[in-house]
Amino acid sequence: MRPFPRSFLWLMPAAFFGCGGGGAPLPDPSTATSGNPPPVQEPATPPAARKTRALPLSGGTLGVLSDGRTAVASDPDRGQIYVVDLAAQKLVHTLMVQPGDEPGRHTQDAAGNVHVVLRQGGAVLSFDPQSGKVLARRSLCLAPRGIAFDGQRNLLHVACAGGELIAIGPLAGEPARTTELDRDLRDVVAKGDVIYVSTFRDASLLRVDAGTGRVLDRSKPPNSTSFSRKGAAVPSVAWRMISGSQGPIVIHQRAFDGEVGTEPGGYGGRGDCSSIIESAVSFVGASDNVSIRSTRALS
Repeated sequence: MRPFPRSFLWLMPAAFFGCGGGGAPLPDPSTATSGNPPPVQEPATPPAARKTRALPLSGGTLGVLSDGRTAVASDPDRGQIYVVDLAAQKLVHTLMVQPGDEPGRHTQDAAGNVHVVLRQGGAVLSFDPQSGKVLARRSLCLAPRGIAFDGQRNLLHVACAGGELIAIGPLAGEPARTTELDRDLRDVVAKGDVIYVSTFRDASLLRVDAGTGRVLDRSKPPNSTSFSRKGAAVPSVAWRMISGSQGPIVIHQRAFDGEVGTEPGGYGGRGDCSSIIESAVSFVGASDNVSIRSTRALS
């Protein structure tokens, strides 16, 4: 079996649902005794960032920078962005964003600067991870979701839930190009002359010409017939897409497209790991069209 790339580890949250559910429950820190390690002290929540509504589980907010020792983590609940020195195990910088901004996914450009989408702020925040200095904040669309750096053209590509794919210089004030694609865009991967863009709910994958913004083709991961019941598992909900060595890697769900039985085990748990929902990872080949080289169920 081909090993997963190290970057694959950063897209795993909320992906593994396993045969027996999510595994053992986490221990309650309030029950810790003198024989156990002390509970983890969470960062304080500034009053300006406290919210009454629950934020959606977005994931993909943690990544390691090109130096291999610096990690950046977005904290949408507290409205903060953390820069951590992994070698020293030290929090280096904490950046505050505006209340309700909801910082999400990020990318790093050739100069080493980091660019974070603000999901509810409708903007991209750029900063220097070495000094912690904010370099720019650009309002681009109502709901930015995914972001990738195109080193060949020195551009950021930002995917928005409203369907906009925006190309902009790393610190430019105005976009170089805005292309209207499908609504519900999620993630972006830049590979040479092609920009791959995923959609969230129906797990579609669009292949876009990086120079013109024209959609070249679109595809979806294949259905699965591994269910021990009549019907197939249809791909849906592309949680995360990242760049792999050959092409994008997409982690997504597959949902049973058939009649669900009312007998015991009708929703799953028949002893064979089958369920009406399963998680999968699809590997996309780098070719003249979108081709799913392989898809594996996660259990």
